Amino acid sequence: MERLHPSRTTRAFTLIEIMVAMVIFSIMMTALFAAFRTGMKAYTMGTEHASQQQLGRFAVNKLAQDLHNIYYKPESEYNVARRQQEAETSANETNLQTASGRDVVDENLPDLGPPIDLSFSGEDNSGTDQLSFVRYMGFSLDESRPLWGLGRITYYVVDNSLYRAVDDITKPETDEDGNVIPKTTLPTIDKLAENCVGFDVKYGYYFEEDWLLAESWDSNASEYRNPPEEEDDDIVGTMGENASQDVVNTGAAASLSGQVQQQAQQSRADNLPGWLEVTFKFATDMDNPDGAQIYRQTIVMNNKYAMETYVPNDEDDELKGARANSRRKNRDKGGSSGKSSKSSAGSSTGGNR
Repeated sequence: MERLHPSRTTRAFTLIEIMVAMVIFSIMMTALFAAFRTGMKAYTMGTEHASQQQLGRFAVNKLAQDLHNIYYKPESEYNVARRQQEAETSANETNLQTASGRDVVDENLPDLGPPIDLSFSGEDNSGTDQLSFVRYMGFSLDESRPLWGLGRITYYVVDNSLYRAVDDITKPETDEDGNVIPKTTLPTIDKLAENCVGFDVKYGYYFEEDWLLAESWDSNASEYRNPPEEEDDDIVGTMGENASQDVVNTGAAASLSGQVQQQAQQSRADNLPGWLEVTFKFATDMDNPDGAQIYRQTIVMNNKYAMETYVPNDEDDELKGARANSRRKNRDKGGSSGKSSKSSAGSSTGGNR
């Protein structure tokens, strides 16, 4: 039998060729995987950075929206009926006690309800401050509508999380021992953002022809725009020394101290600051809080009790007297310049009222 030989010889890959191909394939896959990993890392970092920016913008815009809807009145303009009722009740009980010689409590008093609180306060807690104020919440007819459409807004940071609490405007009541009685309606608390490593608020105001910044603020106090007079502090300090040295003068010192305190209470409170400088810090990596993103914004207070320019009481009285003298002179002249003079005076000083 004749044996057939193939016309072409078939050839296979050698072991060395296979190993070289595998090495080249491994290098290509490693480079491809590294490029894919780098792209995914960049995408993740960009997403986290955009998310932090969104959180920062949201927190700043939310606070600015609340402050632009602020509702504020000085402490002397609310709870008036309650204070009058309390004063009358105290006077009646004192008269009855004097007449009967024993403690008398009038149980037929009208229920005025809890007092309200419209104050503005900012606490300086180093890097994480706390801000509380009342804002207009809008009109609603549902059963959960707030009293008079107002709500107390509080911003604070706990465990690196930024919270916003909404409470009613009633002032917490206390028992006979001075302990705060919990309210029946709890505030609504929302977590605005996490990884908040800083919340700092500075309060701008005008005093002695200069714009200044304060670390904290209490609208009911007279600390920045109406600081206590130095002579009043000296009088109180002197009275304290005299009272400790001479017991006979205790009654006179107490009377004079009461007069000084009464004058301090009659002075105008600071009310609202002219503007707020708010700074938020959000960390993308909690292990490296120093690399936090900083978001800062200046928010102007749109309220008549938040004037940036300010004139104390004595200067205000001098301006009023100058205007009155100017109008009187113009009337005596009988000319028509009185009206223009009045309007010009009002425009030149109206910004400082």
